Amino acid sequence: NKWEAKKLKIIGTIGCILNKKNLKDYAIEGFKNYIENAYYPDGTSNDLKTRDALHYHISGLTPCIATFINLSKFDRRFDLYEYVSEAGSSIKKSVEYVVPFATGEQQREEWTNSKVKLDKERAAAGFEEYQPGKLFEPKKAYPLFEWACYYNAGWYSIFEKSKTEKYMATWIGLLNSPLVRN
Repeated sequence: NKWEAKKLKIIGTIGCILNKKNLKDYAIEGFKNYIENAYYPDGTSNDLKTRDALHYHISGLTPCIATFINLSKFDRRFDLYEYVSEAGSSIKKSVEYVVPFATGEQQREEWTNSKVKLDKERAAAGFEEYQPGKLFEPKKAYPLFEWACYYNAGWYSIFEKSKTEKYMATWIGLLNSPLVRN
């Protein structure tokens, strides 16, 4: 889940700042294991299968990409975006899975088959965000693609395709945009 990716991001960052090989090695191997165990070759994830929510799928990908971009400057081994596990899963495939939902070309009903008790409790309590059948909002993918544009500048067009939301870039989005990177 996303907490594993966030934990590895912190360990990797500390390892790079302090130049501690053991911490960097731990984070790199941890990310490889995370990719192997949390994602599938078709681009889906454990979060999609158990929670039935693209929101959680995205929140696991974002810290991975941020780490890969930022820490590969310190140690090239952190550049794991295109790394493919023995099972065939990769962060790249899992980001590509999100594209049609981020552009609005496909719609996705969230939470309809969640197996997680907390999700069901949130829905029963009336939390709008967790209601089964709630359509995924493309703008929820924007933070992921602000980072992912680093690897594929063409994805910046996702922000332009939004029919309902005006996009205001954050610093991350601006620095990874084709305006700056080309």
